[in-house]
Amino acid sequence: TALGADGAVVRAVLALLAGEFTDREAAVEAAVVGFVAALAAGPAAAAALIEHGGVTTLCAKLRDQSPPLEMVAKLLRAILALAAAPAARAALVAAGALDAV
Repeated sequence: TALGADGAVVRAVLALLAGEFTDREAAVEAAVVGFVAALAAGPAAAAALIEHGGVTTLCAKLRDQSPPLEMVAKLLRAILALAAAPAARAALVAAGALDAV
């Protein structure tokens, strides 16, 4: 597949997303978040994101960092897109993302 048979692209993007970006790297961070949000919208890519810990990574980005509001919206859209899958719901529960619900 275009994402690599072993999910190498998804793993690399999630590793990049998990990092902290400096103010000078804000455009790169926004691009990575946008890419992950686009991946979450497609069924095959969403499955790869879930398989490789994307839900946990997205939740951690929201919990542990202070992204700009526009980025928060993209992160939430990606989490919601992934949340339809049972495996993603389990990851959301494990990450404590549904504690306030």
